[in-house]
Amino acid sequence: MHPILGKGTPSLFGLSVRMAKNQASSYRLDAIHFQQREIMDPMRVMSFNIAGGYDDDEPGNAWTTSGRAELACQVIEAIAPDLIGLQEAEWPNFATFGRELAEYDSFQGPHAEDTPHLYNPIYWRRGRLCPLARGGFWLSEMPERHSGSWDTAEIRAATWVRFRHLESGREFLYVNTHLDHISEAARVGGAKLLEGWLEANVQDGDLQLLAGDFNSNPWRPQVEPGAGAGSTFTDEIHRFFLACGFVDCFLEAGLQDGPDSNTYHGYEGAAYDLRGHHLAWRLDWILLRGAREEVKINGCAVVRHHQGALYPSDHYPLWADLTWGN
Repeated sequence: MHPILGKGTPSLFGLSVRMAKNQASSYRLDAIHFQQREIMDPMRVMSFNIAGGYDDDEPGNAWTTSGRAELACQVIEAIAPDLIGLQEAEWPNFATFGRELAEYDSFQGPHAEDTPHLYNPIYWRRGRLCPLARGGFWLSEMPERHSGSWDTAEIRAATWVRFRHLESGREFLYVNTHLDHISEAARVGGAKLLEGWLEANVQDGDLQLLAGDFNSNPWRPQVEPGAGAGSTFTDEIHRFFLACGFVDCFLEAGLQDGPDSNTYHGYEGAAYDLRGHHLAWRLDWILLRGAREEVKINGCAVVRHHQGALYPSDHYPLWADLTWGN
């Protein structure tokens, strides 16, 4: 077993889906519109940039002392996902989730930056999913080594797990990642690497799930000329993945990009102004490819819950519900 790439590691490189419409794009914990979980419930997938845990220099957003950790756990427990991909996870986050998410197992995967370490861990609910193999790689020209390429501002990585969905018996491949926030060349290089890795390691008919913080905008509100100077966020990565046969759960569930479709908010919530944050908008996606005749998307939502000025992260989490046909 490779110490980082994990056990059961395949070679590193070797839907058209019937969609159900979603009824809502957000929820409040005091008015949850989720159905009670039953044996035949869909598999709920969640992606969440948790914004780290070493933030004592930001007292209002500090992971433990501000209440952010408790609120993040409340949101996760209310959504009740079967599968979670986190980005920007650090040891304080792992400590919290290890205590509070008792129904989940996890795999941290390779770390990205050195100081402090950032991870893209995957959590899954025992009794719903069974891991068959797991591993990870770095988004660089030397993916087997802790390294960066293409003028990336930070070293980036991907974590993967092959699962069996216990209810249906179907297997699928899940990849959780975080593309660079500065270099468009690094995002393009990372996107091509991810797509190539999935193509090389997929088994015939496999559902492929690729989720995370892509630091790219499929769409953003119009701003005056010159606003957001220096922003490198474009729609190129989103267009690339769609051209490679992926579908975006947010769009395929019947939701539309617009003034309230952002997943980044910089701890500002409804007051968020993208002009002050390099035009960041809907950066977090859950993408699917494969299993064209079998998988349905039953819903998708961006979760905007907060307690006053306290938010669980500077990103809103995103979930999607998936079911397999007979």
